[in-house]
Amino acid sequence: MEGTLRMEEGFTSVPADPNSVRIKFLALGSCACRALEVFAAQSTSLSDDCLAVDTDRSCLDALEKTVSTYCFGEDLFRGFGSGGDAEWVQKHFPLRDERLSAFFQGAHAVVILVGLSGGTGSGTVEAALSLARQSGLFTVVIPLMPFSFEGHPKNVRAQAQLERLRSTADLVLPFYNDLLFQTLPGNATAQEALAEGYRLLSQVLKVLRDGLHPRENTPFACRLNDFVHHFDNKPDTVAWGIGSGNNVNAALEATLKCPMLKVKLDTFVPQRICLFLQTSSELPLNALKTLHEDLRARLNVSDAPFLTSCSVRESEKNEATALLILTAGAKNLKTERFRRKKSKKALCDDPSQIRLNFEGEYAESYWDTPTYLRLGLKLEP
Repeated sequence: MEGTLRMEEGFTSVPADPNSVRIKFLALGSCACRALEVFAAQSTSLSDDCLAVDTDRSCLDALEKTVSTYCFGEDLFRGFGSGGDAEWVQKHFPLRDERLSAFFQGAHAVVILVGLSGGTGSGTVEAALSLARQSGLFTVVIPLMPFSFEGHPKNVRAQAQLERLRSTADLVLPFYNDLLFQTLPGNATAQEALAEGYRLLSQVLKVLRDGLHPRENTPFACRLNDFVHHFDNKPDTVAWGIGSGNNVNAALEATLKCPMLKVKLDTFVPQRICLFLQTSSELPLNALKTLHEDLRARLNVSDAPFLTSCSVRESEKNEATALLILTAGAKNLKTERFRRKKSKKALCDDPSQIRLNFEGEYAESYWDTPTYLRLGLKLEP
């Protein structure tokens, strides 16, 4: 498919001109649609690159016209919500949806914002993700995880679906709603909490878009090809955070204190680092060198692949924003087949057995069922 990044034999090259790289943004479910609206409101030129999908017609009609909308299943749901029935939505959502296929045309990558509370988002995301990958797009998924007080069954289902997304999408950046409790005062209303969540998510989308669409040909501008190859191994563990301040150092400090990142830094040693910076002025080379050294020291890594993208925002406001993505868990797995010695006491004469030798710091993180399934191995009793 012309204009796409992923082909059957691997990744094709992305046009050298960053302005010809096209990233699209898809929102699935009511909460994701509202977050996409906040992002799209920052620029009137995004309407063709943003699509909000829901079964609730009133939710879509309330969105600003800067976002294209798609009301799925109007003949089935009659323009109402799905009632939290993800299975019903999934049953009727086509694997080859024509509207989504047309939306993915001409794109190189897609960022999918989806709510996993068990409604429209949960019912459509896996089919939409599969279609995006079949269209050759690099896929970044930002799942919105439900609050813990919404019930144990809902959270268990959301976590199970998150694991499936991790095994399919190229990069998954989960957003846990419970972290809003750590960023807001105790007397904050539910409306204020949701508004803060939409603001943070729209900020993430903006930094990704601007970071991969540098306005100037700066020496530290990240190309989509660089970003793709940085995450092409589907990392097992991803931690990320975002923060703003009146300068780069303050923004990075806020990022390291971001609840989504802070909760993992004590036990998380990254193997790859990706840093997006938005500043109001060009960053001096010495400042960038010091920034890299300080960040490696803070993360307790002496050396790791470091991908940096610095973009200058068109604003008179003296403010910087940093988006930090850390990945770890690169597999170092050896599988050996050996012949078991027969014993008189043996109840089974199966001559073969799989022995797994895990090496590296993150060995314990691989003893989980999803990893075995991805490797095509069978858990031994």
